[in-house]
Amino acid sequence: YFAIGSVVSLWPRIVARKEQRGVLSPKPLHFNANGHFPNAQLCLYASQRSILVRGLGVMSGYVDKTLASGEEVIHRANFNWTYSFFPVMWFSIGAAALVFFFFIQFAAEVPYEELKVGWWSAIVGAISGSIILMNHLIILMTTEIVVTTYRFVYKTGLISRSTQEVSLNKIEEITLQQSVWGRLLGFGKLVLRGTGVGVITLPDLDDPINLRRIIENTKSALRSGGRPRRVGDDDDEF
Repeated sequence: YFAIGSVVSLWPRIVARKEQRGVLSPKPLHFNANGHFPNAQLCLYASQRSILVRGLGVMSGYVDKTLASGEEVIHRANFNWTYSFFPVMWFSIGAAALVFFFFIQFAAEVPYEELKVGWWSAIVGAISGSIILMNHLIILMTTEIVVTTYRFVYKTGLISRSTQEVSLNKIEEITLQQSVWGRLLGFGKLVLRGTGVGVITLPDLDDPINLRRIIENTKSALRSGGRPRRVGDDDDEF
């Protein structure tokens, strides 16, 4: 139970780590002399990443359905492994209690009547832990934090949907909130302030500094080159 819960809940992080090691990653981005992404390279990277992640079956969601013509996904933020720690822990405790009483009754041959209260307590604990884990998995699978070539999108919810979107050119300020534990374990929150959208507060994410850098560089590339061009257009190399 613990292994299944851990693998499923941490799957986005596993994919991200494989990409960082180059196992699943397309050709990496390189900055030009000004520290920006060239438009041709930005679009090519986005196209390669879209094909790659669609092939893995990860990229079917709200953002994919709302992409404009010529718009591509640049980056998808992931939750840090610590975000899944407590849901997996409660699930594991409930499952361990069931295994414990199963062992006592059948291996140690203790009568069920003597374990009746313990059995029901373990069952309630296992059900509670399963509900907590399932709710957590739903949050993981339905939350999208995405940077595209034109906008930033934060979407939550399964049945009832809540989205916060802002054009990259309208993002005025990005604030990082990171505790001591966040610095040690690599997680933190970003707060985005933009024209017409107010404040977008993100949950604890994995490597928030990298997400901030990607937003800033994509925004800079969009501003310096105007509207990003699609892959296949004639572009000059930087």
